[in-house]
Amino acid sequence: MADDLVPLFMKIGLNEQKAKETLKNKNLSKNLSSVVEEATKHAVDLNSVGSLLYHIASKIKPQFFHYMPLLVEYICTRKLDSELRLTAALEFISKCPPNQTSADINIPSFEDSCGVGVVVTPYQIENAVEEEIVKAKEELMAKRYRFNSGQLMATVRSKLKWADGKAVKSEIDLQILNILGPKTDEDLAPVKKQKNEG
Repeated sequence: MADDLVPLFMKIGLNEQKAKETLKNKNLSKNLSSVVEEATKHAVDLNSVGSLLYHIASKIKPQFFHYMPLLVEYICTRKLDSELRLTAALEFISKCPPNQTSADINIPSFEDSCGVGVVVTPYQIENAVEEEIVKAKEELMAKRYRFNSGQLMATVRSKLKWADGKAVKSEIDLQILNILGPKTDEDLAPVKKQKNEG
C-alpha cells in the first residue's frame, strides 16, 4: 500500500529517492497523500505547485489540518504562490479558535494577512533598493564588495513584504555592480588577518 504513494508523490515533483524517504515518515506521508489527493480536485499541474503542497504537509499542525483543503485551493488557484505567503497563511490559521472551520474564516482578513493579490513590481523593487543603497553608499564605497548586503536585503524586504527574494537580491547585486564596477584584484584578494601586537 505504502509503495503506491511513490508515484503519487512523484506527481508533485519529488524524485523517486525523495518520495521513498518521505514514506519513512508516517505522519508526513499521511499528510502529503491527503494534500496531493485534495490538489488533484483542481485543474492544476501538480508539479508546478508541488513544493508548496509539500510545505503544507510538512508544516501544518494536526489540530489545524481541517484547514488543509482551503490552503490547497488557494495554492492551486495561485492565490498563495510563494512559501512566504503560505507561511503567513499557516500563521493565520494557527491563531483561529480551536472549534472554527474553514467556513468560519474571515476571508478578507485571511487574504490580507497572506498578501493575496498583492503584486510587487520590478519598478517598486528597484526604487526600494535604490533608496537603501543611497543611505549606505558611504559604507559601500569604503568596504566595496566586502559590504554586507544582507542588511539591505532585510530592510527592502521589510518595506516590500511580498517582494520576491530572488528579485530583490538580483536588484541589490545589479545596483552595487553599477556603483562599484567589476570586482578588482584587490576585491578578490583574501582578507588580510590583523596581527595582534603583543
